[in-house]
Amino acid sequence: MSLRSILLSVVLTASCAALPFTVNAAGKGKPTAPPAPLIGAVYPANSEDGCTGRKKCVVQSWGVDLNQNTGYKWSAVAGAGNLANLYVTTASASGTRSMSLWVNDTLITVLTINKKDAKRPRGSEFGPFSVMLLQDDNNTVELRDTESSSELDAIAIRVVLLGQTDSDNDGVEDNLDLCPQTPIGLEVDANGCELILDEDSDGVSDDIDQCPSTPAGTTVDQNGCEIIFGDTDGDGFTDNIDLCIDTVGHFFT
Repeated sequence: MSLRSILLSVVLTASCAALPFTVNAAGKGKPTAPPAPLIGAVYPANSEDGCTGRKKCVVQSWGVDLNQNTGYKWSAVAGAGNLANLYVTTASASGTRSMSLWVNDTLITVLTINKKDAKRPRGSEFGPFSVMLLQDDNNTVELRDTESSSELDAIAIRVVLLGQTDSDNDGVEDNLDLCPQTPIGLEVDANGCELILDEDSDGVSDDIDQCPSTPAGTTVDQNGCEIIFGDTDGDGFTDNIDLCIDTVGHFFT
């Protein structure tokens, strides 16, 4: 390999490593310079499978060109059951174009983009749009036709999940915490409520159980110790199970 080839390889490697690629279904891509720092999950538009409506779309190196009543849907978008910031990268081939933005079949806004602000092939990122995402990987984001004409270019979406607060600092986020005011330092369960340990399952928590290993099914007192019942009438049946507690001198088998 010549020195010129080596230097060229180094330059290309360094420049491309700094820029993420948007790759289409054919395996072609162009490096793009996203906002810095780029945070969140990026979902590129890179397949005709995402086209909706009349499905008049063409996969380009920068995204998907939508035409004639065609929209684009991103499926399998991950969420966390709370709010997220949604960004949409799109481009206009000519003039001013509008498409509506939907999340899980709920209208979020109408995007009106012109060629000057979002020129091919790079386009521009618009947002953030505050949206609620389900706690799974089945959220959908969709651009829908509003003009019955040539549409925008779908390039990518970016999703930034917003962290929930934990008011009582117990390690369980407020949206999942069933006991939102537990004292600091208290050990809690997955619901954010005080963790009650009862190793022998006798109904008395371990921290006050004076007999921590009573056999299963044993009747215990408030200290967790077995209750010894007497036999008032001496018939061989302890008082707790004796239905005739005054049968003195009578024995049953």
